[in-house]
Amino acid sequence: MSDPALSIEGLGVSFGALQALESIDMSVEPGERRVLLGTNGAGKTTLFNVIAGDLSPTRGKVALFGRDLGSIPAFRRARVGLARTYQSSAVFESQSVRDNLYLAALGARGRQWGPLPVDDLSEPMQQAAVDAARVGLANLVDRCVATLSHGQRRQLEIGMALAQRPRLLLLDEPAAGLSPGERPLLIELVLALPRDITLVMIEHDMDVALLVADRVSVMKNGRVVANGSPADVRVDPAVRAIYLGGEHA
Repeated sequence: MSDPALSIEGLGVSFGALQALESIDMSVEPGERRVLLGTNGAGKTTLFNVIAGDLSPTRGKVALFGRDLGSIPAFRRARVGLARTYQSSAVFESQSVRDNLYLAALGARGRQWGPLPVDDLSEPMQQAAVDAARVGLANLVDRCVATLSHGQRRQLEIGMALAQRPRLLLLDEPAAGLSPGERPLLIELVLALPRDITLVMIEHDMDVALLVADRVSVMKNGRVVANGSPADVRVDPAVRAIYLGGEHA
């Protein structure tokens, strides 16, 4: 039996008397699409921060394909197959789309971002063009990022994560701020991801979340309070009270 792509056991995060996460247990199978739902302050991004190594847990364990991540710093987790996006844009504004994708790939491989011999540039630059096409930016590959729309930046951020060749991809509210016209492209992009990439996604847009997910975990006050299929979650009275009762933002 293979190890889960992501295994979380007894995870807790405390800030003094505040319990930001409490007794989180979660198992995500290889190739699964798991969506985290919940109101603001439920603990979703805190959980992502722990998985990615940006925040140390107070207790508990996180493992990637059976490998304990506890001793691996955030900057090295990309090298063992983990990539994430953030709620806030994390791109190099003054660089081109191609350069952003190229630098993301280099960083995941532990390469320095200094000058490289010309012979070393050809293959990764060509790969950056492939990655741009993968997220719908083929015709903008040489465009300065500062000129991109918000939706195009979201596409680029996902492309930069994919350029790291992850086995586990964490997407933090990728549809946030997108117009109704931009959301279908994002959904198409996420649905097209190959199943050799396991996806865990935070999403506030219920329609996006339930279209993408194989399984949904609902969080409230730092705990996972429900797990199930999209169909189950959509009709669960407790989940509707938490998420659809007008509290979400």
